Amino acid sequence: MHHNMALGFVHGIMLYMDRTFLQTNQGTKTIHEIGLRNWIDFVIGSIGIRNKLPITLVNLVLRERRGEVINTGLTGNIIKMLMDLGMPVYEKNFRKPFLADFEDFYGSESRELINSVDCRDYLMEAERRINEEWERVSDYLDPSCESKIISVVVKQMIENHMQTLVYMENSGLVNMLMDDKFEDLKRMYNLFSRTPSGLTVVKDAMTSFIQVTGEKLIMDPERLKYPEAFAQNLLDFKKKYDNVIAEAFNSDKLFQKVLNSAFEHFINLNAKYVFDLENSGLVPMFNGDKYVDLERMYNLFRSVPYGLVIVKDVMTSSIQYTGKQLIMNPKRLEDPEAFAQRLLDLKDKYEKVITRVFNSEEIFQNVLNSAFGYFINLNAESDFDLENSGLVCMFKGDKYVDLKILYNLFRSVPYGLVIVKDAMTSSIRATGKQLIMDPESLKDPEAFAQFLIDLKGKYDKVIEKAFNSDEIFQNVLNSAFEHVMTSFIRHTGKHLIMDPERLKDPVDLVQRLLDLKDKYDKAITLAFNNDMKFQNALNSAF
Repeated sequence: MHHNMALGFVHGIMLYMDRTFLQTNQGTKTIHEIGLRNWIDFVIGSIGIRNKLPITLVNLVLRERRGEVINTGLTGNIIKMLMDLGMPVYEKNFRKPFLADFEDFYGSESRELINSVDCRDYLMEAERRINEEWERVSDYLDPSCESKIISVVVKQMIENHMQTLVYMENSGLVNMLMDDKFEDLKRMYNLFSRTPSGLTVVKDAMTSFIQVTGEKLIMDPERLKYPEAFAQNLLDFKKKYDNVIAEAFNSDKLFQKVLNSAFEHFINLNAKYVFDLENSGLVPMFNGDKYVDLERMYNLFRSVPYGLVIVKDVMTSSIQYTGKQLIMNPKRLEDPEAFAQRLLDLKDKYEKVITRVFNSEEIFQNVLNSAFGYFINLNAESDFDLENSGLVCMFKGDKYVDLKILYNLFRSVPYGLVIVKDAMTSSIRATGKQLIMDPESLKDPEAFAQFLIDLKGKYDKVIEKAFNSDEIFQNVLNSAFEHVMTSFIRHTGKHLIMDPERLKDPVDLVQRLLDLKDKYDKAITLAFNNDMKFQNALNSAF
């Protein structure tokens, strides 16, 4: 400092000479430059100083680092002086020897410390050292060295010992997680995040621990005895690590992804075995209307990718299994009304679950419809076309209430009404076929026409009372009767045409054909309201 002041005085005196007698374009140094060069050569470079200065400065910082009190003002001024003399002087006399000693110091200290304290104390010491170095730079070191200084501390104290710290027995990451040591976990997260691969080490260790712990919960035989407690344990487990990520890991998306992945791993671990067990898991929760337990499991599974797929699959399996038992039970034939009511009750049961537990999510409504479609279509023709039971029996017996119950059930699933429609078509055609093949029908076409009128009226009532006058069934009725009437007309007309006796009296044959057409014209008028489809069918048949 005093040398700089002296140079200023000399520079003022020699200013006239500088301007008048020196040509700066010839590279001649100024008085100030000559003065600094002389200071470097005769002071800094003197035999008594040049070897002692670097060692003395480094030792001063080392002593202060070890807890001694030094004159930080003087030390800072010396370092600033070296910086003013230029980077080569500063590098040679302080920066280079300082950083070499600095790295050795923290390398030695970290190796000693890692073998003498637990993970928590080690991380606290590393955190303290980083804070001290920040203060040291602020007090008297070169600010441009800050990033290098901190990176050396992090490398020597953290990066070189990450595996040891994370897996340290009785105090590493696992113990911190088990004991909810959020402050220590946060410290580890902050320190390890300073290294390129630090968070990856923490992530891998956390993933492994969560997977192993979750697998123990899943595979624990005791869970079968207390499914409610099992579900709560899973929920608590998930909540615990959600809190860890939020409070200790700064809601880091990397760790949230790790948590979801780990849960997905052990939830999918033998998922069907775990949740399809007869006396535990989701199936008995569905069967027992345990809405609270189901809601807990729903909240757990929806928090992980593909979790709801498991719930959906189990629900599908449960509905299909129960419905199949109802469908395949031979006793259903004894009381078709009770059978239909049980199907309705089953559907109502799961609709309540979807509303109360699954927030009316469309995915579960689709599951319900699909599952009902599965077992309703299971051997549908044999189940509902049986002679003494099912839909045919209900049609024959005018069981409007039973038919209405089945109509409401079947209309609630995709293609359900197709089954009812096909059964109704089959019933009408089968009845008509019996009449066509009956020789007595040929003797009295008028009586047959009346029978068609009565049969049509019967099914009109079914459509009105049981099927809510559904247009699809009116179309089915017309189509089925059109088929029956056409078949009978052709059969009757063919019988007349092929009768050998017709040749004896052709006039009588023509009259009989005209009478036959007249009877069917009346039937179309009375039974089918002069529907052109039936008139066209009659004309085509004739």
